[in-house]
Amino acid sequence: MAETDPSWALRNLTRVATQISNLSAFKPLLRTQCCDLARRIRFLAPLFLELHDDVLLSGAVSFHALQDALFKARDLLQFATCASQVYMILDREQVKHRFTDVAVRFEHAISKISIDEVDVSEEIKEQVALVTTQFRRAKEQFDPPGLQLYEQLLSIYNQSNDEHTETSELRLICEKLQFINVDDVKQDSLALEKMVVERGAHSQKSIHEMSLVLLKKIQDFLIVDSGNNIVSPSEDLSQHTDESYLKLCPQPLVIPDEFRCPISLELMKDPVIICTGQKFRKYYD
Repeated sequence: MAETDPSWALRNLTRVATQISNLSAFKPLLRTQCCDLARRIRFLAPLFLELHDDVLLSGAVSFHALQDALFKARDLLQFATCASQVYMILDREQVKHRFTDVAVRFEHAISKISIDEVDVSEEIKEQVALVTTQFRRAKEQFDPPGLQLYEQLLSIYNQSNDEHTETSELRLICEKLQFINVDDVKQDSLALEKMVVERGAHSQKSIHEMSLVLLKKIQDFLIVDSGNNIVSPSEDLSQHTDESYLKLCPQPLVIPDEFRCPISLELMKDPVIICTGQKFRKYYD
């Protein structure tokens, strides 16, 4: 079978690693963690290429565990490009579990390859050793992101029926999640609904319902906040009198007097300049 062919397995590893390298649009909440994971996998890609050149040796190596780790990593990184950020904050322990699980799988998979016995360059061996250490640390020290945001979201949720929710907390949440306007909140709401449809029974109903309440609260805040910052037409000029602003405003066109005919005062076309320097309009028969 193709799955047992080491050449096929190595090509598959390279393909998935390339797919992971092309992922970049991670949500702000997990951008750092995702970039770190994708970078570690890019460091492993040269190993797959060098092993592919030695078919006999690669045939003695089992790549099943490494494939499994790569697939899990790809799924996690794809999730981090399209998932609702509010949902991820509320489900932060599950997010931590997924990142930790991927780190454990990679550390286990790499340990199955006797890297010192593989005929690859010393540079590749050093990279693999470095990546292994990084995965070990990620497994032991990974903290789920957004602890402060998690506490603030819970606080706002518990005040969901209170019109006097602290605007400072909502403003901080919008800044951290890069919710600039209502459209950003709507995009997160769409991502939330897509998650529920795709995950089905695996989606936690309570977290989904909390996310909906919080997104509505954030949206209402942005609507009110943007309304408070709108400059009324009567204030436009009086509020923006600085030089940079005035330079952008259209100014009335001022025509120098010498451009006008001294007799008719009309704007001259193709004027004639006499020896005294005076300008006159040219008249044609």
